[in-house]
Amino acid sequence: PTWPQQYVRLAARIRHALGPADLRIDHIGPTAVPGLAARDVIDVQLTVPSLAEADGSIAQRLADAGFPRMPGDWWDDPRPAGSGRWEKRLHGSADPGRAVNLHVRVADSPGWRYALLMRDHLRADPAQRAEYLLFKQELAASAPEGADFPTIRDPWFDEEYLRAEEWAAQTGWRP
Repeated sequence: PTWPQQYVRLAARIRHALGPADLRIDHIGPTAVPGLAARDVIDVQLTVPSLAEADGSIAQRLADAGFPRMPGDWWDDPRPAGSGRWEKRLHGSADPGRAVNLHVRVADSPGWRYALLMRDHLRADPAQRAEYLLFKQELAASAPEGADFPTIRDPWFDEEYLRAEEWAAQTGWRP
């Protein structure tokens, strides 16, 4: 129940670290959807003009504020599947008491839009939210140990993406 308040504190810390830049910061992922059970990891999305800027002073300022960049290459799998990866940067949290995934995505990129669309669709549609929760519970109960959850979840997310896009068109949703 305190995830929204925890996000507010994290976002304030990020804003302070990046000031005076006025970059968009959003609470995304399952902890941003009221009533949805989730792992205790706050997903935050930082919107940047370009990944080149994300790799420069933004990365250092985030690290100095306790959000170190995770090594390696990071991306989101496209929806629907089949096109190229959606590149991003990923930062964690230096606070051992608060796990954070800080997704740094370019404004108006497909991954940026998808994260906001999924959050908003699940917030707006209680039936889809309940279906997603049931899917997650069934997956956790039936998946073999060491299973690759992203691969197992792909078909559900591909279908949900289409439902969410339909909802966005019907409601006039914009990020």
